[in-house]
Amino acid sequence: MAAREGAKSVFALEEFQPMAACAERIIEQNGFSENITVINSRSTLNDHPLHGLSDILVTEVFDTELIGEGAIETFNHAHESLLSKDSTVIPHSAMIYALPVDSEFLWRWNSASHQHLSGFEDSQCAGVPALHDIQTSRLKPGRDFISIVKEPVPLMEFNFSKKLLLSEAKSVKLSAERTGQVHALIVWWCLFMDEEKDFVIDMAPSWFFNKREVPYQWREHWMQAIYYLPKPVVISEGDLFTISISRDEFSFWFSINDIAPVSRPHCTCKLHETCSRQRIAALSDDNRNSSYWEALKSLNLSGKNVIVASDCGWLPATAAKLGASNVVAIESNFRNVQFTKHICHRNGLSDIVHIIKTVDDISHIKTMYNIDSFDAIISEPFFSSTSLQPWNGLHLKSLCTSISQMIGELPVIMPCRAVLKCCVVELVDLQKLRNPIEETICGFNLSQFNDLTQGAMNHVYNAVEPHSMWEYESFPRSTIYDLAHFNFQGLNNFTERFHNNEVTFSGAANAVILWMDYNLVEDTWVSNGTIGELIPTQVISWCHLSKQGVYLLPSANKSKPIHSLFITVDTRPINDILSISCEFSYE
Repeated sequence: MAAREGAKSVFALEEFQPMAACAERIIEQNGFSENITVINSRSTLNDHPLHGLSDILVTEVFDTELIGEGAIETFNHAHESLLSKDSTVIPHSAMIYALPVDSEFLWRWNSASHQHLSGFEDSQCAGVPALHDIQTSRLKPGRDFISIVKEPVPLMEFNFSKKLLLSEAKSVKLSAERTGQVHALIVWWCLFMDEEKDFVIDMAPSWFFNKREVPYQWREHWMQAIYYLPKPVVISEGDLFTISISRDEFSFWFSINDIAPVSRPHCTCKLHETCSRQRIAALSDDNRNSSYWEALKSLNLSGKNVIVASDCGWLPATAAKLGASNVVAIESNFRNVQFTKHICHRNGLSDIVHIIKTVDDISHIKTMYNIDSFDAIISEPFFSSTSLQPWNGLHLKSLCTSISQMIGELPVIMPCRAVLKCCVVELVDLQKLRNPIEETICGFNLSQFNDLTQGAMNHVYNAVEPHSMWEYESFPRSTIYDLAHFNFQGLNNFTERFHNNEVTFSGAANAVILWMDYNLVEDTWVSNGTIGELIPTQVISWCHLSKQGVYLLPSANKSKPIHSLFITVDTRPINDILSISCEFSYE
């Protein structure tokens, strides 16, 4: 664009070599090779010939947190070494906005609690400084997700046309517009391309854009960030309260009604260092916790010996609380061990729960505590060390094989069964992640970029990719199909199996979503998929406590539309770990 508008010379710095090479091909293809020089380097490395020569800087070095990718260093170095005295910088400035919200839903992603056990509910831990980035456009105000306590507040401005401070803090005094608890701040940034602020890129959620006269642009690379408070702050309508924002060179942190700026937060309760936000939400879900509690009660564990084959959860303490004599918890990860010890200590169960690193340690525990046999193996199942694919819980089958070699005949196993399910859907936005860009943008031929990105995806793209589907709008275009059934009780089906399924669908379908449902006991199921009835005209409600697997269908061919496909599920042990792969073929 700069060359077309008459710039004498343009220097383009790109650190990633394949992208630098692609840029050179695009420049040549569009006839600007004489005006543009591509330099395969970072601007801050000083290994290039640019030193105080440039009149204009155009750069995009931002992430969801604005400064997390080193934007401050990049701009400061440019002012020191690359730009002339009266240079123009694009973008010119940015503003950080914060929205204080009352949201029990969000708070459950920050503090783990259980109806029958003590956990982290009284903790005032500030958590980790890492943001929680989600598609907050799906958190519709007034629909059980969030209640707005105060309309968005501009908190901190960045002027990129001059050197920036490496750290700063400021406070803003506000009046509450509604009564409630402030659990968190939804934070986003707005870029102003020019000094007059006529040209803007705004990261506000979609429901805030409804109040403006500009169209909303869905994005996945830049979103909004959630910042949690150490504890909820109660505020009444009309009350004055203060939001404080602090930052270093790479991140922000916030507080409400603190007299002095707070220091950079760090986790003191170990929960945030151990668990992902989604895992914390699962640990805090009352319905799910009740399902496991009632299922274990039905096993009548009083006086029994139990093995827990699942990572970082309530099950060891739950089994002990329900009367088990000995609970052996297999936890190989140090942080998971700290989590389990904390829960057991809080509930006075440390003498009952014995933590081991591997299945091989079971024999030692049996001897130490004079355990003749085990009565149950229980699991969610959740394993932090395996992949994020929806079927990672089937690692339980591999563990049971190893456990059987230590204890002989397997006892009762919970869950007893599992089902791999799928549904064909029409995605509204998520499919854009894999779509090629338009070959001509603003008059420039960018086909070389598509060749690079699409070629790379063909080499490394995993057919089924994990995503939290509750963050993305989708509509059902098929019924729910059972693809494969798994029986955890017994070892007779640990051999290679193939499941062939024909799946039919209608409408503008563009993806297949896969997930696992687990049968704990009898009629008690825990689902990781859809919630409620599927209605073609209504957005699907998805379980937000785990990721689902997403397979994107080939681009629609109007001359030969696809209305059915075959899904082959290949189940076999690889390196003694049960593995699943799905192959998709079309009619």
